[in-house]
Amino acid sequence: MPKITGISDQYQFHFFSNEGSGGQHEPIHVHIRRDSNKAKFWLDGSIAYNRGFASRELQHLQKLVVNNKSRIEEVWHEHFSNQ
Repeated sequence: MPKITGISDQYQFHFFSNEGSGGQHEPIHVHIRRDSNKAKFWLDGSIAYNRGFASRELQHLQKLVVNNKSRIEEVWHEHFSNQ
C-alpha cells in the first residue's frame, strides 16, 4: 500500500498496488484514512465513497486532494512505472 506523504499529518493518503496494474486500470485516485474513517477521491475532487467522515471534513479533504493533485499523480506514476 503506497503512502503519499507530505500532504497532511492528520490523515493517511494512499492507494493500493493492484489498482493501476494488471490490465484493470482505474483512473488515478487516492484513499484517505483517519482512525476508522475512510474515503476515496478521484483527482478532480469528486468522492467515490465515504465511510464515516462528516461533510465538513469531506470538504476539507476534497480541497487537500485538489490542491495536491500533482503530488498524488507523481507518487502514482512513480509506483506503477517501477512494476
